[in-house]
Amino acid sequence: MINRRKFMVGTAALATGVSAGTVSFAGGAQVSIRLKHADHLAKLRGGKLRKALMKSVELIADTKGAVPARLFVCRVENGKVADMFSSEVFELPDGASPIPGAKFFPGEMLFPGEMLFPGEMLFPGEMLNPGRSPRKTTAGLAPRLLAEAGAENGLFFVVFAEEKEVLGGGFGIGTVRG
Repeated sequence: MINRRKFMVGTAALATGVSAGTVSFAGGAQVSIRLKHADHLAKLRGGKLRKALMKSVELIADTKGAVPARLFVCRVENGKVADMFSSEVFELPDGASPIPGAKFFPGEMLFPGEMLFPGEMLFPGEMLNPGRSPRKTTAGLAPRLLAEAGAENGLFFVVFAEEKEVLGGGFGIGTVRG
């Protein structure tokens, strides 16, 4: 659950151009999803926002080797999931890595031209175990996280490992029509 402290940390991270959501693995290994240079995304929309996000999202793994993972992205409109993307499984190597390719990132349909990232609405996510249905977990979490942070519209990014005992986390960005 996002609280005032987490919201303030997310806002502070946005001011420095970085946001991260951490995913903890059993045994202390972890993966994080980070948005570099969030301030550079301000006022972008549609395909330009998609391209900038694809370049800015970074996966960080502190593991003892590659782990199979999957990226989920939800677009939320008026507090409801309007669209969802689920990547194919990819091997996430130890260390920092970009999204492993365009086919592992949502296409332009998830980024309509009227959806604008104003630049100050970035929210860290919470840690959770997706259970048997990471897609269902993502669909339930995305609108709730954005609503708790005061945004009815936005995008939510989360990475889950394929191992069920692994916790996942992500971040959301609020958007406005513009």
